[in-house]
Amino acid sequence: MKPPDERVAVSPGARELFERIDWSCTPLGPVPQWPQRLQTMVEIVLANRIPMIVLWGPDQLQVVYNDAYAGLIGSRHPRAMGATNEATWPEVWNINGPIYDAVMGEGREFYFEDALYPLDRNSWREEVYLTISYAPILDDEGRIGGILATMVEATRNVLAERRLRSLRELASRTARVRSVTGIGAFAVDVLAENRGDILF
Repeated sequence: MKPPDERVAVSPGARELFERIDWSCTPLGPVPQWPQRLQTMVEIVLANRIPMIVLWGPDQLQVVYNDAYAGLIGSRHPRAMGATNEATWPEVWNINGPIYDAVMGEGREFYFEDALYPLDRNSWREEVYLTISYAPILDDEGRIGGILATMVEATRNVLAERRLRSLRELASRTARVRSVTGIGAFAVDVLAENRGDILF
């Protein structure tokens, strides 16, 4: 048991982190000089309980995200806020880059359900599934200035459904088999079809 006076390091909350960053040292400059629409988006995101992040400018600077998003990105918080998305998530830039180009360049919106994102968010590569939408944010002149990404993690449900399918298939194929050898052969075949959960 830890002594009562021992302190545990706790990452700052999203609002505290946002207010702590010296934005004048970034390409955006001081917050009061930001476009009014961007300032409004900051307040909307920070007050929301669904994971959200705002990317701004041609480099997709991660201007703000909320506590729900901080919980989703694991050890990337708190260093992710104020960094570029490419620098934060290089392992999925092949996915994010073309989407961001289409949103910023063409004003397109995207929605993906249970999309696979192989993220390295806790010092190892994880199979992460997200239901996620991307929408353009206009600046005060009506031009596309940034992107709002809203997401819900679906990993637990996707993996549970996949594993349940394997169990159902296993039960179905072995229901009428009466020998241990036969059951073993069917079991190996079924398990071999689920490479996501059974890699050997």
